[in-house]
Amino acid sequence: MKVGFIGFGKMGQALAVGAVQGRVIKANEVIGFDLSKAAKKEIKRHQFRVAHRLGDLLRRCDCIFLCVKPQQIKAVYQKIQEEAQGLNLSQICFVSIAAGIPLAHLQKGLGKKVPLIRVMPNTPALLNAGVSGVSRGRFAKTKHLRFVKDLLQSVGHVVEVPESKMHVVT
Repeated sequence: MKVGFIGFGKMGQALAVGAVQGRVIKANEVIGFDLSKAAKKEIKRHQFRVAHRLGDLLRRCDCIFLCVKPQQIKAVYQKIQEEAQGLNLSQICFVSIAAGIPLAHLQKGLGKKVPLIRVMPNTPALLNAGVSGVSRGRFAKTKHLRFVKDLLQSVGHVVEVPESKMHVVT
């Protein structure tokens, strides 16, 4: 499975590195996309692949983590829609770590029938000692949820919660 990360800041980096160290995925299965030159250097430093265009990431990944700040999520939706010409986004599972952004908002921004999972990791994940809350979207399959939970367990504990309780996790 190829896993993409839109945004490769501290949390995106922690999740990708933790998943590789936990043997959930291999380094050559991680593809990062970030506008920052420093983040691109970090992607390369960890021997992950760099997507220079968002469209390349969309074409190559089965699962994409949206590791951006909540205030950036709308711009990310727009860019994904621009770059997704000719692609069926319902074939990609999107995982958002953007705090406070509900699944309904994600669904509206990414499109109908797109598999979504909302995750709220915490900063101890940077030390592989985190606790992450997970809520599954309507179109996410059991295999998607299982994969995301396995990946998150590589950086700590995982608790599945109804989305109505996600604000408590946040």
